[in-house]
Amino acid sequence: MNLEQADKILHSNINKNCYYLFKDKIIVETERNKYQEILLPKDEDDQIVCFYDMYYEKADLIIIVASRDFYDRKFILYEHNLSIMFAGLTK
Repeated sequence: MNLEQADKILHSNINKNCYYLFKDKIIVETERNKYQEILLPKDEDDQIVCFYDMYYEKADLIIIVASRDFYDRKFILYEHNLSIMFAGLTK
């Protein structure tokens, strides 16, 4: 996969990681030049569509996941362990 074809590329504000946003995953290039994938979160009612956006909001790395519902899902990506946690709904 060509990382330059990512929908969005973001360099970390707190370490040397680089985040590549694709519709179905986020690829993280760590400071040790290793790669890790973060896959779309699962939901019981199959409303999740794709990763849509990522940006910093103060110190938090925000991930927006598009959904078939009225509102999209907002997640926080914890950069120290590369996990995501649901943070609410957004338009």
